[in-house]
Amino acid sequence: MSVAYFGHVNLDRVLSVGFIPDEGSVPVVSVRETVGGTAGNFAIAASRIGLRATVYSSCSSSVLGRLKEKVGDCVELRVDASDGEWPVCTIASDGKKQVAYIYQGGMANWAPRYSEGGEAYLHFTTGPPAEYLKIARNWSGKAIIFDPSQEISYGYDRDTVREFLGLSTFVLVNRAELAHMVRISGMSEDEISREVTSVIVTEGDRGATILSDGRREHIGAFPVERPFDTVGAGDAFRAGFHLGLQRGASLQSSVLLGNYVASKWVSHRQGEFQVTSSDMDRIASILDGGAR
Repeated sequence: MSVAYFGHVNLDRVLSVGFIPDEGSVPVVSVRETVGGTAGNFAIAASRIGLRATVYSSCSSSVLGRLKEKVGDCVELRVDASDGEWPVCTIASDGKKQVAYIYQGGMANWAPRYSEGGEAYLHFTTGPPAEYLKIARNWSGKAIIFDPSQEISYGYDRDTVREFLGLSTFVLVNRAELAHMVRISGMSEDEISREVTSVIVTEGDRGATILSDGRREHIGAFPVERPFDTVGAGDAFRAGFHLGLQRGASLQSSVLLGNYVASKWVSHRQGEFQVTSSDMDRIASILDGGAR
């Protein structure tokens, strides 16, 4: 029940600021560089919690080397690497909200080569929609997860969104991304939820909501005593969510586990996520359907 996960691995330059302005300028408190991206963050989180996954991406040789240092054996990296121009993401973050500026580099022309490995799920997040659709069409017997992330606002048109919905089992978005999907597709939230098994809407420190056939079910978040930064928290949620699916948990428990892993992620600096033995005990309890 493993997952093939398609997305960005890139160098993240994170600017810590006191607040995100509507315009003008603000002082930067600190600057840090780390390997990140939707697939990079996912790979790190998956490795820490023991999720079996294969990650497909394209990046520079140096960034791939840094990612390999952080990822364990349970995650296979099928990443096309070279020394050309590759993605760089500059992120201004106030600890809760971010504004990201992505230079796609060679990722703009990347054509992923999927090699079937028995995965139950194909998860498509940031990257080339046309190429992802080719794979989704060819492997429509697998469970497809449509997760366009922030690129839904500029990388998708009506026909692409609607075709992806028709091929997908789950949609994963946050509230802003769902609003863009509604606008682009010309469909309501309820109509979108009826095209797939479920839409999972992440809501930060409020948790997540499951939309299924027009019905809504809220899954609460876990408190975080000392949040460090929310950059990459959504990617960590996806690792926890997939661990639930992989271990045969219910959809609700899988979303709850995603919330839990995200809460642990934001307690660390991006890329330095670790779990303790007590964290793993809590994960096991959630997988067993235990109480929060």
